[in-house]
Amino acid sequence: MESNETLESITALKADLAAQGLLLCDLKPIASLPESVWLEPLPKSYESGCLLLVGHAGKKFWEVFSKKQANKVMQQPDPVDRYSEKLSKQAIDNHLVGVNAKTLFPSQDCPINLIALGKAFGWHTPSPLGMGIHQEYGLWSAYRAVWWLELELPDNFQNTTEPSIPQSSSKISEICAQCQSQECVTACPANAIDFKKNPNLRRCADYRLQDDSQCLSTCLSRMACPYAKEHRYTTAQMAYHYELARSAIARYRSQSQ
Repeated sequence: MESNETLESITALKADLAAQGLLLCDLKPIASLPESVWLEPLPKSYESGCLLLVGHAGKKFWEVFSKKQANKVMQQPDPVDRYSEKLSKQAIDNHLVGVNAKTLFPSQDCPINLIALGKAFGWHTPSPLGMGIHQEYGLWSAYRAVWWLELELPDNFQNTTEPSIPQSSSKISEICAQCQSQECVTACPANAIDFKKNPNLRRCADYRLQDDSQCLSTCLSRMACPYAKEHRYTTAQMAYHYELARSAIARYRSQSQ
């Protein structure tokens, strides 16, 4: 593709995905990414080209998903992952015609550290909950797909987001550092959140597995965060993700005993 044609195609791809609720979408050359992005030494097959990172933010994705595909797709394993992969593949095929593409996530053998990749794209900075917080959407965004594209980005290509903190930083973001109420800490019924420490994930998991847990299908700490609260997930959206995560925790615990 010519440089201007590539830029136009990428712009159209982003608009297409945004209309489906996948509001977060950007590309970066592989050569510009830190080694921490890869869970293993960089495979030779991915030494060139770029990565396309796709994510949802807020409620829009779930609204589109529920209206268009819920009844059909929800009967399949990992319905949201399958749906996200399908949408992003269609957008690639429609707008980056002839470009070789391979899905890296969702995948059973995903070679990517998604948290490191999100930081490299500037989407997230650390929060006391152990998940990233987005400058615009707060705690209400998630990674939905990662694609390797055999595509060299033009010199005049610019990401719509850039990292706001050094990639080596592990401190909580300025968003959280400026928070006076620290409601995420006081709202946690498991006392697993501490503003000065990493979250106690074992304590969180223990509580979530209790039959009388208040976090069976939600996270009270996450819901309590006042930042970008207009983008909070719907009850159904929260229930889908948290019930799935709770099942995964229970399965892991049973297998490790």
